[in-house]
Amino acid sequence: MAEASDQATSVCNHCDRLIPISNIDSHYAYCSRNLVKCEVCADMVPRKLIEEHFLRTHASDTQGTERARGPRRRHPPEFSPKRLMYSIAVTGVAVLLGSVFIGWRGYGRP
Repeated sequence: MAEASDQATSVCNHCDRLIPISNIDSHYAYCSRNLVKCEVCADMVPRKLIEEHFLRTHASDTQGTERARGPRRRHPPEFSPKRLMYSIAVTGVAVLLGSVFIGWRGYGRP
């Protein structure tokens, strides 16, 4: 293999790597089409594997920050079970009384 120190190099504008000048055009064409910079770690990752890279490399980082904050709190329900039962009971009594009074009005009156 030829020594890299004998060849002139240039920095790729896409991946910021040193590339021999003789290969820079073909490298840049390949690099810009197939590689994507990870938004989290700034590594160059093949476009097809960016999702897998994120899940393997960074998914545990986001889970760790959630663990550091502690367990998520549950939101209190909009109504308590006691209040719900009370509402059902009051409604039942109201329906019962209403049906009784309507029934009494109907007896003995034409």
